[in-house]
Amino acid sequence: SFDVDLARSQSEENPVYYIQMAHARLSGIFRVGEIDPTAIATDVDFAQLALPEETELMKALLDFPSLVAGAAEALEPHRVATYLHDTAGKVHLWYHKAHVLNEPEPGTRARLLLARAAQIVLRNGLAMLGIGAPKRRSRLWPPPFSSLSPLSMPVLVVGSVALDSVETPFGKADNVIGGSGTFFSASASHLSPVQLVGVVGEDYPMEQLEPLRQRGV
Repeated sequence: SFDVDLARSQSEENPVYYIQMAHARLSGIFRVGEIDPTAIATDVDFAQLALPEETELMKALLDFPSLVAGAAEALEPHRVATYLHDTAGKVHLWYHKAHVLNEPEPGTRARLLLARAAQIVLRNGLAMLGIGAPKRRSRLWPPPFSSLSPLSMPVLVVGSVALDSVETPFGKADNVIGGSGTFFSASASHLSPVQLVGVVGEDYPMEQLEPLRQRGV
């Protein structure tokens, strides 16, 4: 069953918190080093990234574009959530094993680039799911309501919908709204309020229409 307490908790057992903490740790590297992450060098010696944890993290980051394309084609946004959780785990392992700052310059430059790449991937992946990517641990999930400031203009999403049973990081959830409309709603919801208009076939069970309406469709 869906674990509401886990979804609200601020602990590493909460997958959202776990992913956001990885992003915050990467951001902390640049903050502590007083380094502008947008201005780091890209012409680095990748041979400096010789740790097994670095190899695994680089492989995961390279998989991100194809993972997103596959999730969109299959209308399965949960693939992105699973990928982010796995990649965050690799970030945490690397963070505890590798030394980035106060090291010989070639190694520092290469690891700063790796940290920046991982930071961008986690931030973009969270944004696709409508979740923020805080730069400090004090601002991690769940955010205070007052910190949410969506755009005033709502977005209208029209797409197919259905009630599905899905496995989530918090357990199995029944009667979850699925379909292409849900995927695009999640992608847009971090920018603006979203109104979802569901499209169903003529043979769609009438008894399932009311649950959709109750969920704001």
